[in-house]
Amino acid sequence: MTETERLRAVFDYLRENKIVRNQQDFVERIGSDKSTVSQILNGRIPIPNILFGKVVAAFPQFDEGWLRSGEGSMLKPSVQQTSYGDHSPNVNGDGNHFGGCASIDRAFTTLDNSLAQNAAMLKTLDAALAEIAAQRELVAQSMAQTAMLIQLLQNQK
Repeated sequence: MTETERLRAVFDYLRENKIVRNQQDFVERIGSDKSTVSQILNGRIPIPNILFGKVVAAFPQFDEGWLRSGEGSMLKPSVQQTSYGDHSPNVNGDGNHFGGCASIDRAFTTLDNSLAQNAAMLKTLDAALAEIAAQRELVAQSMAQTAMLIQLLQNQK
């Protein structure tokens, strides 16, 4: 199975289990754009490396190793199907559901996915803030050097 076929299997699984409604919903949840995902799913372009992480961050029930290489299982071992037939993933793997209510299970799955996306965004923001701090330090050093050069030029007059 190719990477594209594996991504298609993930998308089909999510849609069949009513975790995502359609391709647009999938795209929004992974934080990509519809054109790119459409081209990938139709085999026109290869999957960018960053997309694997986005899929797993949005849907932690999937095994990133399987998605990348095809080795192992599509679902992480801790993810189990429910016994009452709605096929909602039980991300905790403990088999406990609130009275068999599929909508609550889906709400928790959505919440888990949102939290994973937020964690990924926070990491990105932290990295951006660190880069901004480094750039500010470089600007401060540059300004100090410029001031010294101006002083030297004024002293030569």
